[in-house]
Amino acid sequence: MQQMMRAQFSSGCASLFDFVVTALMFRYTGSNYVVCTIVGAVAGGILNCGINYRWTFGGTGKSKKSIAWRYVVVWIGSILFNMWGVTLLVWLATPAGCPVQLTTLMYSKIAVAVIVALSWNFTMQKRWVYKV
Repeated sequence: MQQMMRAQFSSGCASLFDFVVTALMFRYTGSNYVVCTIVGAVAGGILNCGINYRWTFGGTGKSKKSIAWRYVVVWIGSILFNMWGVTLLVWLATPAGCPVQLTTLMYSKIAVAVIVALSWNFTMQKRWVYKV
């Protein structure tokens, strides 16, 4: 139970960082929302990996290199699921010819992030990346 709580805390920190990076980039650079989603996910993923390696799943006895390549594989899956999910929800919520609104992007991102975190990230990290 303690490990699950730590994983949720780590995920929350990473998600917050991901969302802030995504929102700031979308708002102030004018970049496409898909690009912003990917950049945010990369930023959050780096933070999540560091917290999980040191604190959540610490003591696995595995080398950083062993953890890193597995994490990258899972992370790529997570980024793709998030990108596809956000793209689908934004597309469904935005009328044709209208610009994407920041609120639409962020609500879509939150919904998809919860689904991906529960169905993919934690399970794959626990059972394959860190093999706890």
